[in-house]
Amino acid sequence: MSVTGGVSRLERELLKNCEAEKTCRAASDLSPLPVILDKKVVSSDADRLTEKQELHRQLTEKIQKGLKRGNRTAKCWNGIDAFFNCGKEMDCVQWCVNCDTEHPMIQRCSKKYCPLCHWRITSARQEQVKKFAEHVNNPQHVVLTQRNFLNISREKMREHYRNLTRIREQKVWKNVLGGCTSVEMTNRGEGWHLHSHSLIDCKFICVESLAKAWGKLVGQEFAIVHRKEIDSGAYAKEICKYVCKPAEMLRWRAKDILNFIEAIHGTRFFFKFGTLLKDAKLIKQAIARDREPFVSKCSECEAENCFEFLPSSGMSTNRKLKFVSRI
Repeated sequence: MSVTGGVSRLERELLKNCEAEKTCRAASDLSPLPVILDKKVVSSDADRLTEKQELHRQLTEKIQKGLKRGNRTAKCWNGIDAFFNCGKEMDCVQWCVNCDTEHPMIQRCSKKYCPLCHWRITSARQEQVKKFAEHVNNPQHVVLTQRNFLNISREKMREHYRNLTRIREQKVWKNVLGGCTSVEMTNRGEGWHLHSHSLIDCKFICVESLAKAWGKLVGQEFAIVHRKEIDSGAYAKEICKYVCKPAEMLRWRAKDILNFIEAIHGTRFFFKFGTLLKDAKLIKQAIARDREPFVSKCSECEAENCFEFLPSSGMSTNRKLKFVSRI
């Protein structure tokens, strides 16, 4: 080991690492650490939005290519332009009457599989499920699965929903007072995997009997069923997962994406039953009371609730006032 000035090379390396660590700690005190998402460094909300926009662009290209190859006549394709234009600026604008600034309005499609919209749907559901859990005396998380299948269709989806209704009529389900269910779909190269997550109000449910009863309904000797303990709010994320993650959809063939969109069109992926269905209206009212009132704020002058809607940008101030006065 060579020594220079009484300090070894190893000691110099250790001192250098210590100095680097101190610098990192000092920097972390001044600015928030970046968040790691899908092995990419995402340091702000703007970067997350950019990532969602890129996913939306790639998914749009894949769907458009698939539509060019085959003649698709299903009703869901009549409104597909709403998905293609999601995230783009609309013709109309928000006009701040305080500082005369025009703010563009962004289109939203609210499709379950849209990278720009699905997180909003999921966040609203999680808020609902957490409120539901407060009205459940004996909450349990139950997962019902079935064997993978090769082709996705509307009939497969309907059959799964019929089975979810039938299982609630079985003897094994008699102690369940109520709950809510979220359906999820995945495809990781081994066929379509359709399963459901349920939050139920029940003191005890026999997993073995449930596996046999559910297996009989889906045409199996038995099915894989999980019962999980409710734990510190993590259940809300499990029960309210995305219908399908857009990043996973991008790995599918264009034909599979189109078949998936046709199969889920007009299908509810979240529903309530039993006591929670009866109390749903009261729970929604409680959520609305607890939620802070929405306040629109101008980013230029910071005035609140100062917007009027105009059909197009570039109008003169007099024309804007005339248009607003007619509304």
